[in-house]
Amino acid sequence: MLYLSGVKRVSVILSALIVLLLSGKSEASLCFAQQPVEASKWQPYFEMLFADENEDEYENEDGNREIIYEILSDIAASPLNLNAITREDLESMMCFNEYQIDGVLSYIERYGPVRTKAELLMMPYLDVPQQGLLSTLTYLGDMPPRQMDEIDTLKYDNAVREYRRVSDQLARKGNVVFSTRVPFYKRKGDGDAYKGKGIKNWLRADYTVNTHIKFGVVASEDAGEPFFAGRQNYGYDFYSGYVQLQRMGVLRKAVVGRYRLRTGLGLVMNNNYSFGKLFSLSSIQATDVSLRPHASRSEGNYMQGGAAMFRFGKHLDATAFASYRTIDATLTNDSACIATILKTGYHRTESEIARRHNAMQSVLGTNIRYSGKQFHLGGTVLMSHFSMPLKPYIDGSPLSKLYRMHFPAGQDFWNASIEYGYKYGRYFRMEGETATGDCGKIATVNTVSSHINNRLTLIAIQRYYPYKFYSVMGRSFSEGGSNQDESGVYFGAVWNPTSRISFTAYSDVAYFAWPKYQALGSSHSFDNLLQMICKTSSRSSVTVRYRIKSREKDGETQGQLIYKNEQRLRVAFASRVGRWQWKSQLDGVSCRYKQTDYGMMLSGNALYSQKALTVGIGAGYFNTGSYNARVYAYEQSTPYNLSYPSFYGKGCRAYTLAEYSIKNHLALIAKLGFTHYFDRDKIGSSYQTINSSSQTDLDIMVRVRW
Repeated sequence: MLYLSGVKRVSVILSALIVLLLSGKSEASLCFAQQPVEASKWQPYFEMLFADENEDEYENEDGNREIIYEILSDIAASPLNLNAITREDLESMMCFNEYQIDGVLSYIERYGPVRTKAELLMMPYLDVPQQGLLSTLTYLGDMPPRQMDEIDTLKYDNAVREYRRVSDQLARKGNVVFSTRVPFYKRKGDGDAYKGKGIKNWLRADYTVNTHIKFGVVASEDAGEPFFAGRQNYGYDFYSGYVQLQRMGVLRKAVVGRYRLRTGLGLVMNNNYSFGKLFSLSSIQATDVSLRPHASRSEGNYMQGGAAMFRFGKHLDATAFASYRTIDATLTNDSACIATILKTGYHRTESEIARRHNAMQSVLGTNIRYSGKQFHLGGTVLMSHFSMPLKPYIDGSPLSKLYRMHFPAGQDFWNASIEYGYKYGRYFRMEGETATGDCGKIATVNTVSSHINNRLTLIAIQRYYPYKFYSVMGRSFSEGGSNQDESGVYFGAVWNPTSRISFTAYSDVAYFAWPKYQALGSSHSFDNLLQMICKTSSRSSVTVRYRIKSREKDGETQGQLIYKNEQRLRVAFASRVGRWQWKSQLDGVSCRYKQTDYGMMLSGNALYSQKALTVGIGAGYFNTGSYNARVYAYEQSTPYNLSYPSFYGKGCRAYTLAEYSIKNHLALIAKLGFTHYFDRDKIGSSYQTINSSSQTDLDIMVRVRW
């Protein structure tokens, strides 16, 4: 790897310190304190990595974006020590590829300790979003002690014990969050079809005992769900808990309770997080096993039981996992089979309550992985059993249901895969996974990437999922939302001509041999994106993003397929001046499918922060021709509550946010959001209908740390 010389490094550090002194904010005086990170600091960089996922029909159906948002919210609550950061820590952030992880660790090993965040500009391979996330989610603390020679063994051992003692003290902390959403309107189902009140609330608590032990619980109730009423005798509709152990001898990590797991590229086992197209440029090649507690309010995609990761020596890893949990399901007319597995988690009406926990699923599996200096090889085997057979397709169903014919059917399933990888320095890296199962078909996904130099990275992803292949627990890179019936090739590139400018581009082509939802026949998809992020100064940036996507859908007549062509343009400018932070954004949409529709949204927000008080406001105007031309706008929100609403029609959106903290131990946070439509007098449909052209919600959160 090519690194800057020591002289240049010193000059950059001195320059950064001078700038900090002139600005009246000495980062050095603050960076050694492990303080919570304000959401307004890291969320803009998160948006840069996940902006495209909001526009896809299938990408976020399992709450992928929300899961990663909540994980980063956890890290923001307990920032990582950059000078003691590990490969596992960087992988847990899920926003860095192997090249970037190697670059960060190598830099710290060679030049550490890092004295100022300005040194992030000198770490190789980091793009603007990764620089921002690493800067905002870490603090600058002490480096772990190093043994200089064998004579100094006793001093080294004493230093290690003291370092671990201090680390355990810093790690010991508790966190309790209570949040509620109060609507200032009434839905059609409130007080009648819905068996509970219209207020949504949840509770989250966790406690870290030391660097090895952590436990937590989550309780959640959606609006309309009964609370200590009807068949709900236990208060909240959803409870989740876990105990996590890590770094204890050969035990790398273990979770007892509810958890999420991914092995390899997720082809046969992945209910953790999936790979969006823009996000894949950062994470698709992180093929090590990923295990984490299920600390989310999502009720759809978790495992319940236990999982453990072991490391034997330097090269051999083994993971074992088991799960037994209830699921929600729509049953066939005779109630003997499962027609559809439900993941919404809603239990508001009599029919939703009747489908609550009406089936069971068990999973048992293992993964073994050998990692050498330049290659790795591993395998995953799992078996899954349902309490009653899956029957997603019934003979004689209408043609519109034909896409379900090859969905998993039966009661018992198994899958097995081989994962593999090879790397040659920074010039070449290959990862892949090939799988089969009781379906008798073979599927594969493979990636190749190369760092041409410190400024340019290229990546290609190939996948082949036959329409008769299925994996009930798998989710890998795809356009169609599942590891079934898809063949495609994806090319991506990241070019950083300077440390302040980043270009990202990808092009993806996919083919679907069997009919898909709303596509009665073999179909194609083409997706292209180009994004530029330019830091015009240390306090301002410009983002320009253009995306054009075409996918075949049903036309006017049965069997006819026509392309749905979407074009989306976003131009955003963000800046910080003193205690103020503001952003303005313009979104434009064009959608041609059966008819041509256009849409636009002009939005902006501002944030003022001081020691104890943070106040934010935001507003936007939108005008779209139809739902197909809908627009999306990211909003500042309370921790753990991702806010990325979509809008269509004509209207305006406004919100205000306020947070008051008392010595970083108690925080009171509130957000008031208001949406008004100019072209309708009703909002929503079915039981969600609001008989008004306006909608107002109040979010209140109380957070306690110790």
